[in-house]
Amino acid sequence: MKLFLFILSAVTALFIQGCGGSSDNDSKDPTSQTARYTLDFDSDWDAANFPTNYPTNRHFSGLIGLTHNAQVKLFEVGQTASAGVISVAETGSKTTLESEIGIIQNNGNSGHTISGNGIPATGDDVEVQFDISQDYPLVSVITMLAPSPDWFTGVDSVALFKDGKWQMAKRSRGAIVGL
Repeated sequence: MKLFLFILSAVTALFIQGCGGSSDNDSKDPTSQTARYTLDFDSDWDAANFPTNYPTNRHFSGLIGLTHNAQVKLFEVGQTASAGVISVAETGSKTTLESEIGIIQNNGNSGHTISGNGIPATGDDVEVQFDISQDYPLVSVITMLAPSPDWFTGVDSVALFKDGKWQMAKRSRGAIVGL
């Protein structure tokens, strides 16, 4: 299966906010080896903003992703999706992707798994904290968009350590991706 990308404006935003040093390093030093971030996933997908054919049971699956180096691409437009990405996109299940992330970690290309809750039909945001290191300065996260046959939204390879320092905040409009 190939990934097809199209932008659905004002539907989702992923906001990654730096919280200073990690639990082992409370110094807030912008050049420290590790840092702790909060990912805030917000959705503007509601009946007020999108009244035409708005589904009554819209929701997002649990967030799943990882911190990693440049050797990893969680997903890439125009490339075949992994079984784990397909599973998240089609069913919202994180199990297969968690196994794939474990293999990436065993190969030395990822530091931490990022796993958080989803957004229920009555909600509009979710937050998850994660630690990241200079060795694995990129973050990729996805979630299923439902009801849909195979859509997901997310970010791939967002650099949080750049130009010798931790970035304080990143905001990204989520792209809706169908398989």
